[in-house]
Amino acid sequence: MGKYSNFDLSTFDYSKYFENHTLYDEVLPMFSSLIDAILYERYANYLKCEIEKDRNKRNQEFFFNAILQLSMITSSQASQKKNP
Repeated sequence: MGKYSNFDLSTFDYSKYFENHTLYDEVLPMFSSLIDAILYERYANYLKCEIEKDRNKRNQEFFFNAILQLSMITSSQASQKKNP
């Protein structure tokens, strides 16, 4: 961890890092792998949230359609009872 604590942040050039994300791996061992792991974890969490939102939306649509169909069946049965 000494290389990380001794690293001079003022020497970090984001534009160069953006062009080559492994540029600092020699100075900061496994730096690109650590960043990749963090990004993948965040993306996985984002996808889990999106999946949950989609699942909730589909459940709401299913229940709404079920209630609508039940309502239509009930009103149809009620009108049949009135007009045999």
